[in-house]
Amino acid sequence: ANAAEAEFHAGWYGLRGLNDPATAATHFKQITELAQGPVSLSRAYYWLGRAAEVGGPGSAKDYFTRAASYGTTFYGQLAGERVGLRTLNIAYPKPSAADRLSFDGREAVSAIKRLQEAGYDRYAETLYRDLAGQLTSPGELALLAVLAEKQGNHFMALKVGKIAAQRGIDVGALSHPLGVIPDSANISGSGKALAYAIARQESEFNVGAVSSAGARGLLQLMPGTAKQLAKKTGMSFSQARLTSDAGYNATLGSAFLGEQLDRFGGSYVLTFAGYNAGPNRAAQWVAKYGDPRGKDVDAVVDWIERIPYTETRSYVQRVMENYEVYKMRISGKYDIVGDLVNGRS
Repeated sequence: ANAAEAEFHAGWYGLRGLNDPATAATHFKQITELAQGPVSLSRAYYWLGRAAEVGGPGSAKDYFTRAASYGTTFYGQLAGERVGLRTLNIAYPKPSAADRLSFDGREAVSAIKRLQEAGYDRYAETLYRDLAGQLTSPGELALLAVLAEKQGNHFMALKVGKIAAQRGIDVGALSHPLGVIPDSANISGSGKALAYAIARQESEFNVGAVSSAGARGLLQLMPGTAKQLAKKTGMSFSQARLTSDAGYNATLGSAFLGEQLDRFGGSYVLTFAGYNAGPNRAAQWVAKYGDPRGKDVDAVVDWIERIPYTETRSYVQRVMENYEVYKMRISGKYDIVGDLVNGRS
């Protein structure tokens, strides 16, 4: 991963800093040999396409089409827009009769069910992970995720989808499940897709998650912040509910996201950077690297790649791609270019 990251930065600087598409392309090409995950491969093919657009080797359209096959990734989505795709190809896998037969006959599946019935969920989780790393049929993987969801274990359902996707199996929407945020959540302003996008990254849908810094629950809210938000929104405050009631956490978290979007003039990029690294730091980067708001999409993408913290840079891209997938799942539409350029309209 580190070698691929080093190749990327050498390539990106070669293309965007030195205007040398041929040298840049050799670095981006290296990534395709070093990395296997959808995030790294889509990034490499997208930038090979960008290099080809300005005189680098190969066909830009072919590279963008390859990148766009990774529809759940930031650069796959950007590449899709470049070749005119209007939707993301992320259908939920449909198990066949053969999938069901094979799944029900597996010893590990019987063991998971027995462990869950006996209340040994923690031991069952080990088997879930093992199976997610072994099964090859998207249909069987979907059955495994549903088994976890029936237990109310949205964290494990997501893990199954993520493990499979990381192995390069096309599991479509399985890596971005819905269901953890109940309909009772009072979400307006920033929208349900946005709450899912942040929660998937922050807590991986572990409702009881507590970070080392003390951030709590689905959207990882600090108790002090949550208390202020509860007061502003006219809700009673309960610290215990932050890690036990997904709807409560999502309602407060969405109010916070709405506030942050207001603070940054509707910019998703600055809001996500601020959510991860702190709003003051996001403001410092605007002062240092310029303001991404109102710029064209290529300039916004460059701005993100200039974020000096690797974690925050990745975070902004992951939450953005999540947001587009959840928008697609919830409303049937996605628009990564519009969302990067215009933010919340």
